[in-house]
Amino acid sequence: NYLGQFQKAIDKFEALLEFIEANGGFGRRPVIYYVMGHAHQGLGNLKKSVACYEQSRKLMLANNEKFGIALIDLNIIGIAQAQGHHKKALQLLHETIDVLARHLSLDGGKEMMHVIEGYLFLNRFNDARNLAHQIIAQHPANHENDDLAVTLLLLAKAEAALGHFSQALTDLTRAEQIFTNLKTVAWLGTVYLYRAQIALSDGNLPVARQSVISAVDQFSHNGQKISYLTALILAAQIDAADQQTKTAIETAHAVQKMAHEFQLPHLRYESHLLQGKLLEQIGKPNSALRHYQIASGTIERIQRSLVLTSRSEFLADKQASVDALVRLNLTLGRTENAFAALERVKAQVWSSYLSQLDHLRWIGNDLQTQPLIEELNKLREEHHWYYRVAYDQVFRENQHVVLPPTEAALEARIRENKLRNLTERLYLHSSMADLAANNVVSTAEIQKCLSDDTILIAYYSDGSHLWAFLLDRKGLDVYSLPTPISSVKVLLDKWQTNLNRVLRTIPGSPDEKTLRNYAVPLLQHLYDGLIRPFAKRLNHVQRLIVVPYGDLHYLPFQLLHNGEHHLIEQMEISLLPTATLITREVPRQQRRAMALAYSWDGRLSYAKEEAHAVIEKFGGNLYSEEQANKSQFDAPPCQVLHISAHGQYRIDQPDFSYIQLADGPIYTDDLFQRDMRYELVTLSACETGRNHAAAGDELIGLGRGFLFAGAGALIASLWRVDETLTLDLMNELYRQLDLGASKAAALREAQLMLLHTHPQLHPAFWGAFELIGNADPLSNDTLSKKV
Repeated sequence: NYLGQFQKAIDKFEALLEFIEANGGFGRRPVIYYVMGHAHQGLGNLKKSVACYEQSRKLMLANNEKFGIALIDLNIIGIAQAQGHHKKALQLLHETIDVLARHLSLDGGKEMMHVIEGYLFLNRFNDARNLAHQIIAQHPANHENDDLAVTLLLLAKAEAALGHFSQALTDLTRAEQIFTNLKTVAWLGTVYLYRAQIALSDGNLPVARQSVISAVDQFSHNGQKISYLTALILAAQIDAADQQTKTAIETAHAVQKMAHEFQLPHLRYESHLLQGKLLEQIGKPNSALRHYQIASGTIERIQRSLVLTSRSEFLADKQASVDALVRLNLTLGRTENAFAALERVKAQVWSSYLSQLDHLRWIGNDLQTQPLIEELNKLREEHHWYYRVAYDQVFRENQHVVLPPTEAALEARIRENKLRNLTERLYLHSSMADLAANNVVSTAEIQKCLSDDTILIAYYSDGSHLWAFLLDRKGLDVYSLPTPISSVKVLLDKWQTNLNRVLRTIPGSPDEKTLRNYAVPLLQHLYDGLIRPFAKRLNHVQRLIVVPYGDLHYLPFQLLHNGEHHLIEQMEISLLPTATLITREVPRQQRRAMALAYSWDGRLSYAKEEAHAVIEKFGGNLYSEEQANKSQFDAPPCQVLHISAHGQYRIDQPDFSYIQLADGPIYTDDLFQRDMRYELVTLSACETGRNHAAAGDELIGLGRGFLFAGAGALIASLWRVDETLTLDLMNELYRQLDLGASKAAALREAQLMLLHTHPQLHPAFWGAFELIGNADPLSNDTLSKKV
């Protein structure tokens, strides 16, 4: 099979099976079926391949040959990935890694190359690169064989995906030399394919064309159908880049038909996307839209088979069809279609998980999951200790730790990789079924949820330009904003620099005043770019609902300045991750609060006093210091949850953002395991409102955790906040809520109270908090009602 003679191998082993049936020798059948499965896989006969693998697996299972079963499963993983069955592929990947780890070192062996392929398919390029380096480092010196060459080939793909083109070409050249010397010509087609991909990315069309022609010829000669189709779609992309539009369309259409026949959704996506782009170029917008819609629908179906932990990476390079749909509809003046396409992709993950929470809830009393949870808790303790040693100087000094911070940071990263694998496995065990498709919420349904004095703004960027969709009860309009997204990013960076500096100053100090004088003009420029083009529409608006996009998730809209006033001085402001959430039925609970106050080893002086403010108004239980622990979340939810504690947002690893409680940090994954159907969750902790905007504009962070777990609304801070000012803000917030003000109005009044009391303060000191979710008043129910 390594020589690529797949059909000859099948013919040979089918004859051998007939001989065995007639003359005995049944012990060799598992191996024969395995080899036949591999040959059928090479030819693209995926159904026959799986049938052979399953037959081999059945025979090996009877003999308890766990290692052999693992090798079969590694091949089934590749087929499952090609057909878009990602949960099945991931589940098998984790199971086989466990088996292989017991039989051979993860630093060597051709079997681990399948693991690299799995990482590559999921866009986990750093994981693929690291494992490839481990295997190569353990390879015997002066012993160049197929295993080394294939590993180099996979390493080249990872390097290219990470943008390291020079290193990728070096690895490819070395792999090609080994394959040529060993006469394993079947792999040369893949070398040519990767070289063509790199050349196209680098704009070198002559090299790209020459390489892809060689790849197509090689795969065609060997009968490698899936690889052949992959090379064909690349050839079409090269033709498109070279202005050979007709040829590119014909080739892409041919790939589309064969991808449908072989049930290869990823190639189907690529072929429809390319046809859409080319048809748009030649002035056939309606045909282009049809292809973009099919491509988007294909990705939508694929994403329902993804586990939560792999979504953002896998979807990172699959947004082009949605961008094209929105952009082309805008060009054609079809505003509602453009908004619907944008909202559909933003809403799908929220709608799916909110209606199917079983996909996020770990099974705790299961023989398979219990050891995983125990290992998870142990690793978390180790990780948090190393993380604090690395980044918390006070902790390091109090604990008299001698381990250098750099070494502690490395140990923390090692455990983060292990923790990620464990949480992924726990999510897989919770449900192997794909997420069910949800009904799409129409624009009209969203409009019905808007009051007469409310406007919703949904921003969108295609990477260059910005648009703002304005939706009210009467209609939908779109504004093309004159400020490019690149300029907005520059302003956001300057704002972040100003913010970082002012948070190191003392309120009222000369440095703070100087920084305020720089901050306000920045906020004016951001207002000019993001609000002023339609500012007149907002003159009589009482509430503004903002649905940010991309980097705008990090922007404090309440602080934008029109030259006279901050935006929060004009109206209430709330945020939604997707407009569809406004149609969601929110929890209604009995009037009562639960407050947790943890002073973080005495560093937060007002934590308990702050938490007391909510209990004083709403009644309920206050748990402070050692009682402020994770077990309190086991109680049924009430109306308000208030957490006054230290929190940290990890921009490098958003899933490791946390709130520090007495018994350790609570992470986003922990929130999914609890019933968080509070009407309002208030996080008076540093940076708890920040989220990372990933592919598809999905948010990753603590905020997502509370909302996914059922919270109706969240009030949280975008940056660390001054304790004294926060205490005053919380007192006013809960006073307003107690009087019956809406959540949006209560937060506005609390922030305006600080602004009017300290009119010369930098806005960072009074404007850190934002409201995400339902903006209406708390219910006045006396009985708890289920959503």
